[in-house]
Amino acid sequence: MSSVTTKKQDTIAKVVAVIQERLPAESQPAAIEFAQRFLAESITNEIIKQPFESLSSSVLSLWDYLQHRVPEAPLIRAFNPTFEDHGWESRHTIVEIITDDMPFLVSSISMALNRLNCAIELITHPVIAVSRSDEGELLQVHPQHDSSVTTTEAVMRFEVERESDAAKLKEIVEQTQQTLSDVRQAVHDWPAMADKLNEAIRSAEQANLPLPAEELAEELDFLRWVAEHHFTFLGFRVYQLSCDPQDGSCSLTLDTASSLGTFRSLGEDTPKILKLSPYMTERLLEPSLLVLTKSISRSTVHRPAHLDYIGIKRYDEAGKVIGEWRFFGLYSSTAYTTPHSDIPLLRRKAAHILEKASIPLNSHKGKTLRNILNHYPRDEMMQANFQQLEDTVLGILETQERRQLRIFIRPDIYGRFISAIIYVPRDRYNTELRLKMQNLLLKIFNGHSVEFNVQFSEQISARVQFTIHCENAQEIQYNTEEIESQMTRAMLSWMDNVKIALREKLGEAEANRIYKSYQQAYPAAYRDDFATTQALVDILRIEQLDDNHPLSTYLYRPQGSFGNLHFKVIGRGQTMALSDVLPILEQMGVRVLSARPYTISPQDHEPAWIIDFDIATDSAVELDVPSCKDEFQDTFVKAYTGAIENDGFNKLVVAAGLKCRKTIMLRAVCKYLLQLKVPFSQTYMEQTLARNAVITRLLTELFSWKFDPYHQDEERESRIEQLQNNIEQSLSSVSNLDEDRILRHYLSVIQAMLRTNYYQLGNDHLPKSYLSFKLKPTQIAIAPQPRPMFEIFVYSPWVEGVHMRGGKVARGGLRWSDRKEDFRTEILGLVKAQMVKNAVIVPAGAKGGFVAKQLPEAADRDTIQQEVVHCYTTFISGLLDITDNLVHGQTTPPNRVVRHDADDPYLVVAADKGTATFSDIANQIASDYGFWLGDAFASGGSNGYDHKKMGITARGAWESVKRLFLEQGVNTQQQDFTCVGIGDMGGDVFGNGMLLSEHIRLVAAFNHLHIFVDPNPNAATSFAERQRLFKLPRSSWTDYDQSLLSKGGGIYERSSKQITLSAEAQQALNLKSTTLTPSELIKAILKAPVDLLWNGGIGTYVKASSETDADVGDRANDALRVNANQLHCKVIGEGGNLGFTQLARVEFAQDGGYVTTDAIDNSAGVDSSDHEVNIKIAVSQVVENGDMTIKQRNQLLAEMTDEVAELVLKHNYQQSQILSITNQFAAELLPEQTQLIHQLEKQKRLKRKLEFLPNDEQIAERQQNQQGFSRPEQSVLLAYSKIKLHDELVASDISSDKDISKLLADYFPQPLVTQCQQALGSHPLKSEIIATHLTNLVVNRMGPTFYLRVQEQINSSPADIVRAYMTANAVLKLDSLWHAVDSLQTNLSHRVLNELFLGLQEVAEKVTVWLLRHETWPLPISKVVEKYRDPLNSVVEVLPKVLTGSNSQHFSQLLNHYTANGVPANLASSLATCRYLYSSLDIVAVALNQGEAVNTVASLYFALDNQLNLSWFRQSINTLPQRNLWQRKARITLADELDLALRQVCIQLILQTDTVTKPSERLNCWYNNNMARLKHSQSLMTEMQAAPQQDLAMLSVAVKELRRLT
Repeated sequence: MSSVTTKKQDTIAKVVAVIQERLPAESQPAAIEFAQRFLAESITNEIIKQPFESLSSSVLSLWDYLQHRVPEAPLIRAFNPTFEDHGWESRHTIVEIITDDMPFLVSSISMALNRLNCAIELITHPVIAVSRSDEGELLQVHPQHDSSVTTTEAVMRFEVERESDAAKLKEIVEQTQQTLSDVRQAVHDWPAMADKLNEAIRSAEQANLPLPAEELAEELDFLRWVAEHHFTFLGFRVYQLSCDPQDGSCSLTLDTASSLGTFRSLGEDTPKILKLSPYMTERLLEPSLLVLTKSISRSTVHRPAHLDYIGIKRYDEAGKVIGEWRFFGLYSSTAYTTPHSDIPLLRRKAAHILEKASIPLNSHKGKTLRNILNHYPRDEMMQANFQQLEDTVLGILETQERRQLRIFIRPDIYGRFISAIIYVPRDRYNTELRLKMQNLLLKIFNGHSVEFNVQFSEQISARVQFTIHCENAQEIQYNTEEIESQMTRAMLSWMDNVKIALREKLGEAEANRIYKSYQQAYPAAYRDDFATTQALVDILRIEQLDDNHPLSTYLYRPQGSFGNLHFKVIGRGQTMALSDVLPILEQMGVRVLSARPYTISPQDHEPAWIIDFDIATDSAVELDVPSCKDEFQDTFVKAYTGAIENDGFNKLVVAAGLKCRKTIMLRAVCKYLLQLKVPFSQTYMEQTLARNAVITRLLTELFSWKFDPYHQDEERESRIEQLQNNIEQSLSSVSNLDEDRILRHYLSVIQAMLRTNYYQLGNDHLPKSYLSFKLKPTQIAIAPQPRPMFEIFVYSPWVEGVHMRGGKVARGGLRWSDRKEDFRTEILGLVKAQMVKNAVIVPAGAKGGFVAKQLPEAADRDTIQQEVVHCYTTFISGLLDITDNLVHGQTTPPNRVVRHDADDPYLVVAADKGTATFSDIANQIASDYGFWLGDAFASGGSNGYDHKKMGITARGAWESVKRLFLEQGVNTQQQDFTCVGIGDMGGDVFGNGMLLSEHIRLVAAFNHLHIFVDPNPNAATSFAERQRLFKLPRSSWTDYDQSLLSKGGGIYERSSKQITLSAEAQQALNLKSTTLTPSELIKAILKAPVDLLWNGGIGTYVKASSETDADVGDRANDALRVNANQLHCKVIGEGGNLGFTQLARVEFAQDGGYVTTDAIDNSAGVDSSDHEVNIKIAVSQVVENGDMTIKQRNQLLAEMTDEVAELVLKHNYQQSQILSITNQFAAELLPEQTQLIHQLEKQKRLKRKLEFLPNDEQIAERQQNQQGFSRPEQSVLLAYSKIKLHDELVASDISSDKDISKLLADYFPQPLVTQCQQALGSHPLKSEIIATHLTNLVVNRMGPTFYLRVQEQINSSPADIVRAYMTANAVLKLDSLWHAVDSLQTNLSHRVLNELFLGLQEVAEKVTVWLLRHETWPLPISKVVEKYRDPLNSVVEVLPKVLTGSNSQHFSQLLNHYTANGVPANLASSLATCRYLYSSLDIVAVALNQGEAVNTVASLYFALDNQLNLSWFRQSINTLPQRNLWQRKARITLADELDLALRQVCIQLILQTDTVTKPSERLNCWYNNNMARLKHSQSLMTEMQAAPQQDLAMLSVAVKELRRLT
């Protein structure tokens, strides 16, 4: 026994053992018998190589399936087994059938699967004997040779190529079911059909037939021969003949009850009455018994052939034809192998021919004739009548030994096909010739399909038999000699025909030249595969190839091919690799059935190559239609050359009949949707569009109508609306929910599109190779929050990018991102921060980024940079393509761009990560476009402010660092402090930042390549070395002089496997481990116990402990990231963006750390850029007018560098200052800051969750715990309050106020104001600049809730509040006090400084409210200032003298307090005086209204204040709780009523004592006149003072009592 057989038996034994282990004992015998029978039938090698667990489980799975089957009801399933569902798996699809055993099962089901294009890999089909209950339950499986059992079942398992389409699996089951039904019907009705044949024989024997006896006897013998198992019966029908005696027309009527076998079922398409043509009527009525032919139906049982048709005419007693028996089936194999002399009918035909030929049988010719008959096609011999057969056979005899082509044609008796037998010289026969003959026959006979059979023998001729299926074959006129002539011409040599074709096409001279070059060029394979006409085309295409057109393609349908197409690719030089081409074609939605490469070797130039692909597609689109064909060819070339991407969108050219250009648009939308993080893959979206081709076409049509400039505007809107309605209606029929969502996402993006460059042409007058479109993200439901106002997406095969803007006037940098999968998420995070950051500048936040998709691998830096510049250029061009321009102050839309939004000419960009040196590139592109901003388009170019040279971003962030250290009593500019950092000295932010103090002791740092450790650095030495590195071009940490490192220091590669640290380094970084991986060391650096963590790099390195790495969205740094609660630094400085998540900042701050936000810290860069842009815009007008040259402009810009920096850093200084103040009083400010949040949310400006601000429940908990917003949270509120105020000021047109408009000069450097005064007045962004400047002035001094508090007290517009504040500032000369206090920041403690600032804020706010209440706004600020300034100065001069009692005491206490805390005496006096200036306004107002001297009123006012003990009163009001909005309002209202009461009492005093001159006498007079009321009031006051606590009700009564004095 062979080893293979032994292995099989061993495997079966193991399966038996598994059954014994897993199944109950009572089930085991039957299961074992089944398993042994099934596996015994299986192919040995398949069993051996299949994993045993899968094999045993597959058997048990089938065993389970066998358990229940209703008799005569087959079990059929088609599935892809999985371990989870079936306990086993297979790489194939499994089709299992359990049915009653009967003939033809395996062959018939195999045919069915083949018809479904299911390639069969394996068949197992045991027949088992079983016993079942009446309900179909399996009782027993009997041994194979148990003769007592008669019930057998066929158990079949077919393994076919894997098919995952559920619809296809369902179709397999349905087709198998139908096949089994056909087999069952055929087998069941076989006896009945045999009986019918015998009945027909008996009827013919007994009838009086009008046939010669000899002929009748022969035909009856043939029928008896058929009945002797020489025919497989598959169907039977009986027809009745009826004729109209008037017109002679006849018809056959089906006897529906007579149908048997597979013809038993009568479908709707089964004709019950067959009307006969005159020809058919004649054939039926002619005196004959049999009709032998082929049916047009193919067999579904046994063999895949056309059914043989045996018709037996029925005669009545009078010998008239009355109908027909029709038997359908297949002749058995013996019918084809039995000598014709042993088959009735055939023997008679042969004898007749031999007799007519009159040739001696033993002669050479006689032997040849017999040989012809012996090898004559058996079907033809049966179906042809005597005359047809004789003509053909004798004609064949004449061709013997002759090298000529002969054709013999026979129409089918029913006219359904033509049979053509062709004899061709054997050496001339090939496939090419066969195809030519085949195509010729199809054409002549108008055939719709053809079948052929070729036979070779030792004869010199090959026999080719064609069956051409057509209609009314008997009526077709043809000329046999002409057909033979045409076919003979087809036998010319291939190259002969090429030469003839060349001459006909090119003329003799040119044809001869080319022929000489190509006569030996074509390989045999090519000549076999292609006709000479195709060779002519290929030659001409090869001759046309050059460097500009290296490829030639064409799609064609070969002659005789009714399904597949061929696609030919032609080129020169190195042959195209199939591995490069096949994926392209597959992505285009075609199946490559085969690919045939050919090398063409002309004599006079380099070899050419041709690849001919045999392709198939299931698309309904006819690719060989010229327009579709051209698009297909164009798409292939573009995909191969890289002009478009090779993906499934190319399939839409085939599946949806789209132009290649439209697929680019759909691909771009897909790329955008992927960046929006739709939960679908690109592949799924490609498939969805292909499966929903109608909707896809509608989407592209919607796009066209929306943006095609050639459509008329008056028709555009209605057509867009109609298309949108059509799409919505079509979507209702999409049953798959995911596909519906995908299509709706596409629709929403197209609807949100505002502009596109799709229809623009390049300099070559061809469509641009990249695509950009402008969108309104708020209209895209899937777009993540926050949604910018505008967004431009740029797509091409080599770059993708996005540019987001928070407003029409917006700015921000463009970065080279390395996050290909989610660069929009990165940019969205940045633009969110930019919106906050840009609160200090004119434009709203913007940000852009792009990914380079085709960076060369293993290339040097310059090569990579060249590709990045290419991508950047494309990105910038895409932005400018669809941006309006300003020409002579007028908006000019871009060419061939249909706009669905308003004018939008403001587009500015800036450098960012990876694009630091690209500003000149961007400005050159803008110049090429003639863009109005010129080199103001991209700030920081060669004629702009270089951020790195200025160090502006780092300097701005350092203002925040200094502030945070000062709050702890540390002066970074005078005291050493430790630091760790992210970045290197070659970087802008890190490098500049680490040079901003000579007292920095940098302990450790890291960049993307190296890790720097200096455990105990010397501040001075390390500063000098860092300075050297900063000046060294392209420096890295490896350039650091390691001899200058402190003991234990080192510089390490991040690519190292492990790093060993010194004891000193371990101590500095608080580490216990000596050996760490680079990632572990970086984490330790981030967690180091130092004073400052300085971020000057790229990436997010710290998250909150509540966040996951996935929440962060920076997978590249997941291995390095630490939690905020693991940090041991004291201060964080964020020179770089996104180094920390917002929740990380909050957590760090709540744990006692000092941190702001990146948006606040590093806003100086964008602030500097904005100044540059606005300066250049202003100067450009002067240059245009000829009043300044470009050279002079550039010199002016350079001269103003330092002043621009001062203006910018002032914002950073003031922002950090106001945050310091609000942070100290965070708990007290919580209610009003919460109110600000609610207001921002109500106006839909703020989404709390996106900014990681606490919800109301969390805020209530903080209030309970006396905890306010953290500094990072307050930073967000500061920015949003600025954005809100800025927008409201722009909307109010406050810039038209003459006094306010003068502030425009304060925004710009003084040299510019001096030289370009007139240009500033006409600056196109004047309104925005003034609004921005005012916003910074107000909010940076007064805080984010200032104007909200004022609005609570008096319902004024933001513009009027700002006017009043500016007036108050001017009247009180607050600026000088602010600056005086600012100058003391390193001399005074943080607490004292903030106390001073808070005092100034309170006065400014009170005076602002007072002015709003007592003046009618809007008023000219200068007029109000003029009204109050001098009188107020008079009050200030006498104030120390007129203050009495508690007021005088309070003034002295303030003065002493200030001086005791280090405030200079003069400033202390001014600050103390300032606290009384609010009351002084009432004094001035009373004096002006009553015509009294200011000094007099001041004396009376303060004397009354003291007499009525109002200082205690105010102090009591200030102690009232303000835990919510209403408590705060009540307190403010009560204080206002107290002030009003005092003012009214003062007026009454003046009115009642106008005859008295001295203030003291007037007071005594008034006291005496109001003694009773005063005593009552003083008694009430004394009673309240004695109370343990004063509340609102008590104080309200007191104020009311005070007002009774008026």
